[in-house]
Amino acid sequence: MEGKQFFTTQFGEKIELIPGYGDSTGFNKKKALAGKKLNEVYERLHYVEGSSINIEVDNFGRDVITYALLMDFLEDNGLLPKEGYNRSIDIGGREGIHAALFRAQHSKYAVSADLMDGNDPDFAEKMKKIIQNQKKHKWGEMLLEDNPITAPILGKLFPGKKSRRHMTMCGVEPSKKNFYNFNFKREADVDKFMVGDFLNTSVDGKFDMATCFLALCLIDYKKLVEKVSSMLEPGGVFAFFERYTWGPGPVTGLSGDFPYFEKRMTLEDIKKYYQEFKPDELEYVEKLYNHHDPTRTSIKQYVDHSYDAGLNLIAFKPLVVPFLSDTIDETYKPGDPINRDINAKEVLRDINHFRADIDLRDLFTSYFMMAFKKV
Repeated sequence: MEGKQFFTTQFGEKIELIPGYGDSTGFNKKKALAGKKLNEVYERLHYVEGSSINIEVDNFGRDVITYALLMDFLEDNGLLPKEGYNRSIDIGGREGIHAALFRAQHSKYAVSADLMDGNDPDFAEKMKKIIQNQKKHKWGEMLLEDNPITAPILGKLFPGKKSRRHMTMCGVEPSKKNFYNFNFKREADVDKFMVGDFLNTSVDGKFDMATCFLALCLIDYKKLVEKVSSMLEPGGVFAFFERYTWGPGPVTGLSGDFPYFEKRMTLEDIKKYYQEFKPDELEYVEKLYNHHDPTRTSIKQYVDHSYDAGLNLIAFKPLVVPFLSDTIDETYKPGDPINRDINAKEVLRDINHFRADIDLRDLFTSYFMMAFKKV
């Protein structure tokens, strides 16, 4: 015990501090930000005062991966009919990449809803260039991995090089069919951009498909699913690919010197920790904490809230990281926290003081996909 430091929660639990752990996780890690303070990180998150939605900006690489994974999920569960859908809406769609791809392949009319206006008059032309680039990647994967003549040669010339399709999410990679799907029925474009706070913006007409990619954790899900249900036709589908607030890995940008920092403590205890160890960043804690859904919706609550809103669960797939164990030991490597052992039972003990509905399965789930049908 000598030389060790601990943080004591409001529930009397002592959590051992691992020096340097907080610097290698979260948005405020020293190496990545080169000493920048939390206020600069806060500005990067595009937090919008007075809104129920907060905006993050991502890149196309992840967009096409998550899109293909959700299409695999929908196809596996019989939710991509040959006749397609009439009207679809993508929530938190930013510039409209997901909506445009779904329109090209599966929907006659597509809307992208976001707090910021992503409308770009050159979007359709840009999408054509992106698709051309995807076709190059398809040929590259074929030559590098599938062709019995070129694969051995290129493997020696470019050791370790892999297709971008292998940029997996929790070890799950999209199928070739949906990652390299260029069988478009119509132009990859967006018919309409719905701009504004989604919960408080009026919607024209009904939809038979609603999608969302990595944006639900920014919104109060109970309120959002009520809005989605009101927009769907009877039999309409609501499907999404989402990061899980209770799973491994940083979410808000808040970090401390032990695993699951932002998950295993209440906001009150997080403030207490910052007061003790990072007092110069304390003023940003509450805003960063509330950047994501402050209710911290659990998987069970996603199902329950949806059912209460008239949507029945028809498919579910968790993306699990199988690295947790029951002990902390010398296998911990500074700077590589994801590959260390974590005392999952202690983490769960701390969480259950204020959230009895969270169990070990929640701690293992990084992302998940769900599909609901309107009754």
